[in-house]
Amino acid sequence: ADREDEAARVVGGRAPGASPLEALRRHFLAGLDRRDPATGLCDAPQVLAFHRLLYGTPSLVARLYAYQGRSEAALARALGGGVSARLAAGQVIAVLRVLAEENWR
Repeated sequence: ADREDEAARVVGGRAPGASPLEALRRHFLAGLDRRDPATGLCDAPQVLAFHRLLYGTPSLVARLYAYQGRSEAALARALGGGVSARLAAGQVIAVLRVLAEENWR
């Protein structure tokens, strides 16, 4: 599944009255309940093997960072643009990145 703009879609499709952060948190917790590999917290052998391949291959890491940059930009747009939106999007995407890296270690 293409998840590049997933965080932006979650924010755009949030329930009336829900804050962007609340919508992202609910989405993330639901992913944890499903043991969704996209949460970065999944110990399934095939997911760990994928992360070893990904983080162990410099060219794939470069592509991953580009992917995360596009994800961050999409989320910033969904948050309304501007510096505050870019900072918030950067923090959200950084948390997801660090969790995935920790899962690999």
